[in-house]
Amino acid sequence: MNKIIILTLSILILVSCSKTDNTTKAKVDTKEKNNLKTLSKERIQRILTTPINLKREQLDSVPSISIPTNYDTRVFFSDESYFEWQLADLDISTENNNLIQIELKSSFSNENMINENVLLVTNDTPDLLTIPKIKEFNLEETDSIYYEDSNSIIWKDYRSSHIIYYQYNREINTYTIYHGETLGFRDLTPLETEEITYYMLRNARNLHKAPIEQEGIIFDSWKDYVNRKPLVETNKFIKLFHSFPKEMKVFMDIDEFITPRSDGNYTYVSLYRSSIETDKKVMKLFEAIAQEDKEIITAFKYGHTDISHHVISIYAQNTYTIFKEKNVYSIEEEKTAYDDSIIKNKFIICRITEGDKVFYIRAKNPDNPDFYIKMFNYFAAHKTLKVE
Repeated sequence: MNKIIILTLSILILVSCSKTDNTTKAKVDTKEKNNLKTLSKERIQRILTTPINLKREQLDSVPSISIPTNYDTRVFFSDESYFEWQLADLDISTENNNLIQIELKSSFSNENMINENVLLVTNDTPDLLTIPKIKEFNLEETDSIYYEDSNSIIWKDYRSSHIIYYQYNREINTYTIYHGETLGFRDLTPLETEEITYYMLRNARNLHKAPIEQEGIIFDSWKDYVNRKPLVETNKFIKLFHSFPKEMKVFMDIDEFITPRSDGNYTYVSLYRSSIETDKKVMKLFEAIAQEDKEIITAFKYGHTDISHHVISIYAQNTYTIFKEKNVYSIEEEKTAYDDSIIKNKFIICRITEGDKVFYIRAKNPDNPDFYIKMFNYFAAHKTLKVE
């Protein structure tokens, strides 16, 4: 219920705030300082046309949509909340019993950077929404618009940016409306704010595309991810890793670990300094997993708190598989729950040396394991995530 209230307020705010005089032109002279510049047309085109890994979200009584593989959804029907919005000539309301709301969840929304929502509105009239009508009814100041086409529009309102995309399906008489917004209280640069709206537009355009399997699109390196992912995503990890080189060289003692938090107060990775003895034990354990040596694995169940707390917890009754790529070990754990269901966990663990010191960087159940593998390997080689 709280989520719907947030969605309702955000949409009402964008409509009301757009009618104030506090609008900001999105296109800023590229010669201005402090990174106040817009994306090039080539960069925008690359964002909008680059294929991404999609999955089909098939929900009960709801037309299926395609979303990025690292996204989740939450669905609300008309009888579960109150919601209304006048978008151009289309009256959207739960009271009409013609509305389904789908909240899109990602690491960006978890970090309170953006909101993304899809509205499915049943209506027999196909021409209630047009971009000119949306501009006339929902935007009083049009100089804040920095992108529009026949069925989408992006504009800036003070510190936030907003996107609306729509499509009408005549076979089922239903509007699909995507609404996305950046949240102005997060400290995003103007370039980050502008860029992520085009990634949101790509999500909107992909809603009705055929899904691409998770392994369908390959990223060759961390640099490849940096070039093809939003700035806010890669910059988040650059900031998280910023202190690691100095910690490794100067400050960290043996058996000490640090877990930095993002601006949204989330933890993604931890850094642990291992003793030489513990390092030998970890390498022996990883070799045992690769060789499926149950005897050695069972021995690690007891007494190895340094490994269990900071590298990986091993249980003899579970099944483990391991894959190595350069400095990174990807370990999958499969265990049986009390109700006989199967639970799977994934650990991405990177071994790094700094002189005669040994460190481990770890992530558990990341939303995109390959992203972490490439990121960890790059950091192990360069001691930074910045790409020249």
